[in-house]
Amino acid sequence: MPRWCMIILCLGLYITPVLAQNSNQGLARNVLNFPQDHGFHASDPLMNANYVEWVYFTGITQDDAGHQWGFQFTIFSRFIPNTPLVGYLYDVAVSDLRTQQFLHHREVVTKSDALAVSETGWQFQDEHLLVAYRSENDSWKLNFQGEANDVATRTVIPLTLNFSATNDQYDYYVHNTKGLHPMGNDCVGDGSLLDGYTYYYSHPALSTIGSIKLDDTTTQVSGATWLDHQWGNFSACPLAWNWFSLRFNDGSYIMLFQLLDEMGTPLPALLGATYVDSTGQVTYWPTEGTVTLTPTHTWTNPRTHVEFTLGWQLETPMGKFSVEAVFDDQTPDQMNGLPYYWEGVITIRPSESDETAVGTGYLEVVPANVN
Repeated sequence: MPRWCMIILCLGLYITPVLAQNSNQGLARNVLNFPQDHGFHASDPLMNANYVEWVYFTGITQDDAGHQWGFQFTIFSRFIPNTPLVGYLYDVAVSDLRTQQFLHHREVVTKSDALAVSETGWQFQDEHLLVAYRSENDSWKLNFQGEANDVATRTVIPLTLNFSATNDQYDYYVHNTKGLHPMGNDCVGDGSLLDGYTYYYSHPALSTIGSIKLDDTTTQVSGATWLDHQWGNFSACPLAWNWFSLRFNDGSYIMLFQLLDEMGTPLPALLGATYVDSTGQVTYWPTEGTVTLTPTHTWTNPRTHVEFTLGWQLETPMGKFSVEAVFDDQTPDQMNGLPYYWEGVITIRPSESDETAVGTGYLEVVPANVN
């Protein structure tokens, strides 16, 4: 998982809840305490030096003419080694699917007052970014104003994003039945509940409206945003994985993630697979033998020479699907201390056919053994 060296003051936040004793049927509110658990957990007594947490938004929107954009807002948090201090880092990115332009901004935040917490929500803010949660209407505000790098041309472009994402359909869902997912046997820990595990919940379709401004052109857009929130003591776990958020046209969703060992070999017992049908019912697929991921296409970043797998065949209980990147170069800029990764919009088709797409989504690829 991500590692970096940053210093800000540690802010007191929330305590991890006790797991529900009965089946939660996938609903996160039956396992977690909301609105508190929408916030960060650095002050939880169960957290140790291997604490890692992120709040992750990946949205797909379009304007009235059907022009589509993907966007990403991410805030990472972890303890700085050998200190009680917490560091934060955020990424903001936009994928223009018509022009195949990818814009990216990354920031290390050093303001001690960047995070503000109240009984009804929280707000993370610096001079460029505002991410806020408000429990009154169960909504998220995602704003950015600054400059972003066009990763292909290495030019800097003024970018303004203003989004509101609201929980008005589906729900928040935990993964792996009770919300705790194993992250590997090689994690360093003292045997407490969260060592080698992550709390993990998602919302697959927050209704989203807002605007995208590139240079002097502002476009009104609407669509849906997938929220991921994870935290636990697992920063010493394998640093390679493939993660899919699959959003089907029939209103169903699949979350998949596959952890890899240091040599890039998949760890079958650590594959996470959650299916949400069009009515919001959740099914957890067994980790071994139910879902098969087969690479079909790779792309090498011409700037870093790192290879990413961007084409996949997926075999699931709901059918066989072909997943491909909408365009290849959706690669955030590299930063010392962070793993190389690819994060972008994908298209889902039946098997290997050229049939009409049955869905879209986001893919994150972190390759193994990259120096």
